[in-house]
Amino acid sequence: MARDPFVSPLVTTQGEPPVSLHSRVPLAPGEDIIELYTAVAQTGVPNYIGARIPVKTSLNIPVWRALLANYSNTSLPDFLEFGWPINIHPENYNFPQNVHHSNHRSALDYQADVDLFIDKELRYGAMCGPFRANPFPFPVFPAPLQTVAKRDSDTRRVVVDLSYPSGQSVNDAIPKNTFLGEPISLVYPSVDTMTEMILDKGRGCLLFKTDLRRAYRQLPVDPADYRYLCYRWRDNWYIDTRVCFGLRSASVMCQSTTSAITFIEREKGYSVTNYIDDFGGAEIAPLAPAAFASLQRTINVLGLEEAPEKAIPPSTCMTWLGIEFDTVEMVRRVPSFRLEEISNLVAQWLMKRKATKRELQSLVGKLVFVSACVPPGRLFVSRLLESLRKLRCNHHRCRLSRDFRRDLEWWRRFLHEFNGVSLIASTVYTAPDDIVATDACSSGCGAIPMVSSSMPCSLTSCFGDIRDVFRYTYIDTVETCVVSADRTRSCQRPRDGLATTDYEVTRIVPETLIIAEISDAFAVKPVGLNGQRLPKERGLICGQFSGRTFSSVSSIGFLRSQPRWIR
Repeated sequence: MARDPFVSPLVTTQGEPPVSLHSRVPLAPGEDIIELYTAVAQTGVPNYIGARIPVKTSLNIPVWRALLANYSNTSLPDFLEFGWPINIHPENYNFPQNVHHSNHRSALDYQADVDLFIDKELRYGAMCGPFRANPFPFPVFPAPLQTVAKRDSDTRRVVVDLSYPSGQSVNDAIPKNTFLGEPISLVYPSVDTMTEMILDKGRGCLLFKTDLRRAYRQLPVDPADYRYLCYRWRDNWYIDTRVCFGLRSASVMCQSTTSAITFIEREKGYSVTNYIDDFGGAEIAPLAPAAFASLQRTINVLGLEEAPEKAIPPSTCMTWLGIEFDTVEMVRRVPSFRLEEISNLVAQWLMKRKATKRELQSLVGKLVFVSACVPPGRLFVSRLLESLRKLRCNHHRCRLSRDFRRDLEWWRRFLHEFNGVSLIASTVYTAPDDIVATDACSSGCGAIPMVSSSMPCSLTSCFGDIRDVFRYTYIDTVETCVVSADRTRSCQRPRDGLATTDYEVTRIVPETLIIAEISDAFAVKPVGLNGQRLPKERGLICGQFSGRTFSSVSSIGFLRSQPRWIR
């Protein structure tokens, strides 16, 4: 396997990972599966409450119980031992009547992929079959199969379409916002979560990650719910005994399970987070190798199967949730091919008149991805989300409004200039000591205090030959703020200040009288008061851009804190 270019050579190996306790667990014959279903279903309550018959898995339940003795979700070990209820409300399930069963075209066109999937899951003991006919003594509706392409893989993922038929499906009977009657309180981490971890550990900290193989397929399902997880393939029937792709509650089950592993690692003092089946961590260099090894060891001793080919040992550069993090440069990067892909998509949308809900979901998802690195971009997703909320079904269409197109036009211009890099900087600010309003033109400039009286009421143009160096009005505006900051600095203790202008958002550090302009492309362009640019490899961490085209009023802040530099 080729070496990942984003893996730092600081840590080249972690040794052989501990041997996993995960093993393939063959299921009992079909008759025993039906008997297990009957024994649990006749109690009328989930298996973990009523019959409490353990299901066969590779999970090391005693270790789970020991390590989660102080965990808030006390039911989790029971779910893993006796099977996860899929959270269906049987009274809301309308058995499909007079509905023709057929697998979707994406499954029929890729039959070899479906054959491989079924063969693998049978060998893992995650599926029971084949049966020549419906194995249950009552009618069940087999869910259609479909396949979707996997990113960076030639194989396809097999999905069970439990949302078919609309209005009479299994997913229609599963509530979205509650699980077993309790509100779903899970919070999924984001790019900001990793950013906060990096800020907590500091510049140069090491990042690491790993992944679970077949994450959903390692989690057992309550036997009472087997009747809802049947499908047909090549005239044979199969019963799924594991959480499957396509089940509405699947992500809740997986996130709850992996969050417990995060809890175990945090109890050891390590900084770890999880998104569904992905684990990511950040630690100071001396602790990072031990933290990474501990995470792998915990996964293995719990009986879960890790995907070692996806594991990234401690490094200063790592991709998490599609965003590249660099703790030396303290930046986040959107991959260039993603920017190109999204730019082309926006250009296509500008020619559209109408769109379906599914198309809108795809567009919004990609723009939200970019907004993870560019928080101001979230403002230009809000109206798109408003259009999305008006559509109930995936095939419903809406007409794209004028405001919708304006937001897309903003994205088109922004993506044309954006270099994909944003700075990792703290977003915690204190109230400014001084606020000053500034403006500038080709013949002069001025500043008016708005809070304190520590500044003069006006400033005359005092830049001398600087005007010959800078050609643009917005540079004059920045110069005005620099001088305002200088006047503030000379009066007393270092102070925080906020200068409002109609053009640029920049932070000024009065201790050094150096400003750093953030351009449309978010490229840092440091300049000094003498008009000479600073060395190209150094730049001050600054606020983000908001130009006159997009915002009538912007802010320029000058900070008391010591400047932090990036390369």
